[in-house]
Amino acid sequence: MEYKLVVAHFPVHGLQGHACLPDTGCGDAGDALMTVLFEDDRAAELYLVPCAGEILPGSVYIGKIEEISKSTGAAFVRFTRDLTGYLPLRAGLYPGREIMVQVEKEAMKTKLPRLTENIRLQGRFYVLSSGNKEISVSRKLEEKEKKRLRELTAGFFQDEKERPFGCIIRTEALGQPEEVLRREFLKLASDMTDLLKKAETRTCYSCLLKGPAIWESLYRQIDPERCRRIVTDDPDVLADLKRCRAEYPKGCEPALYQDPLLPLYKLYKFTTLCTEAISGKAFLPSGGYLIIEQTEAFVCIDVNSGRYSGRKNREEAVRLINREAAEEAARQIRLRQLSGTILIDFISMNSDEEREELIRLMRSYIKNDHARVSVVDITPLDIMELTREKVRKPVAGMLSTCILKGRPL
Repeated sequence: MEYKLVVAHFPVHGLQGHACLPDTGCGDAGDALMTVLFEDDRAAELYLVPCAGEILPGSVYIGKIEEISKSTGAAFVRFTRDLTGYLPLRAGLYPGREIMVQVEKEAMKTKLPRLTENIRLQGRFYVLSSGNKEISVSRKLEEKEKKRLRELTAGFFQDEKERPFGCIIRTEALGQPEEVLRREFLKLASDMTDLLKKAETRTCYSCLLKGPAIWESLYRQIDPERCRRIVTDDPDVLADLKRCRAEYPKGCEPALYQDPLLPLYKLYKFTTLCTEAISGKAFLPSGGYLIIEQTEAFVCIDVNSGRYSGRKNREEAVRLINREAAEEAARQIRLRQLSGTILIDFISMNSDEEREELIRLMRSYIKNDHARVSVVDITPLDIMELTREKVRKPVAGMLSTCILKGRPL
């Protein structure tokens, strides 16, 4: 699989009036920075952030506890002068106490940002953690490799018995040489040490660390050797991307795009991508289509045969359309950042063999998703049940945020 990463300024006002989006009543709703990850030339992930800025997951602040709610098991912490988040309640927390917190998840719908006292710094091979002093290894790795990585990493600590922080060794560390792992570990360890020292002297509401921008996170999640192009039209984004690595694979250095006659967002058809990502339909090669609806309780995806007019008999046609639907549904779930409980209503099947095949296919299609996705089962009514971790707002929510932040006061 080959990757391309594109970050471009995108005029979101062109999408105003869509049923899924708010109408500010003005022609100009500002710009967004839109990031698209392409896999084999197909858009796989899409993110938008307002150019006016946002609170990034991973950011670290000195906050002050405003309220304790024993009934909900939460402490409400003001971490900027304007924003409050919720923190899981533990002993020793009380109103007025100042603590260091990290934004674990951004605000979604009516929910406040979720905060944590366990500060985590992420790299490609390691996640360092201030709250857990153990060395953990990804469960996906075999025991022999787990042992190798654990022993190597233990030797990177100056004092193995009294570690100032712990770490998680990620799946991507598989087969990596010692020097590569050491380089990343020592960089993260230096950053964590500096951060913990800085927290001792900073005042309330100080931002100690700005979380990684989405383009940085995406680049760290993919195999850099398979990345064929990184391009942006924003000099600041270019500088961020260049800081991700000391050196890039040959021919894949981040590049600045400048062409006033053909903006980058038009070159990569961002308007079409956004329109498709908030549309209620997604079409299949056979002529069938998906109906995608977000309700308060779950996401519903309905599979329809549409204009299919092939020569196959009904059983073969159903199998073909359902297979296409499984692949496209997995793509749309990831592209649109749909999460929570997801129900896919496939065309009725005649055998358990077909249902098991769909489950196997869906599990193979979700492997590239960076969020945790679980295929639960398929019911006798041929409704597949999935769950997906809530990591980011859905694309429609991102667009709404960008439009509202860009409106004139």
